[in-house]
Amino acid sequence: MITQQHHGILRYIIPRYDEVSLFAMSLTCTLLLVVGLFSTSQVQFDLSTMNLKLFLVVLIFFAGLVLSIYHALVNTPKSSVEKFCMLVFAVIVNAFSGLLRGIYAFNWATGWLSIFPVVNIVNGILLLFLFRTHALTESDISDEHALHIQVAFTAAVVIIMFIVCNYISKLMWIQTLSICVAYATNIGRRVQVLFWWLPSKNKTA
Repeated sequence: MITQQHHGILRYIIPRYDEVSLFAMSLTCTLLLVVGLFSTSQVQFDLSTMNLKLFLVVLIFFAGLVLSIYHALVNTPKSSVEKFCMLVFAVIVNAFSGLLRGIYAFNWATGWLSIFPVVNIVNGILLLFLFRTHALTESDISDEHALHIQVAFTAAVVIIMFIVCNYISKLMWIQTLSICVAYATNIGRRVQVLFWWLPSKNKTA
């Protein structure tokens, strides 16, 4: 598959998701869902209220979640359909965590501190806009395969962060999600630098 090259300002505002980042997001969501199953006060689902369109979005979301874990663990090429599901998953997680965190924080922020929740809200809206206008596509899902040591390191850090946020600091689930997602979206390049001495694996789709 030919990777789309962004030019000009798009190079700086359009994210590119690698397997390490996607894995960190999917692991965070999985942990929150598992915790939510044992705490109905945190997470509640009512499938009877879903229309067909919403059901399909949820289905694609969970497909992207599962595929993000699968491709981080198994060295197989990604199809265009798989990349699309993973992109939808990444967009929903990042956009709505930014929006919800921004809205929540805005109620508590005062003075110049209000700029931070506004930035979160703008970033969430911008990500949805880029996806809706097809500026952000499945070609922005990296074909490079993560090393198992990178995945293991990422899993350990995400689990530690989740425990600290959810159980020690007792943050709300949206705060836990936002912190872990913020880490996930920035972890890929840093983990690659950390393990620079290991040979990389590339795969084509």
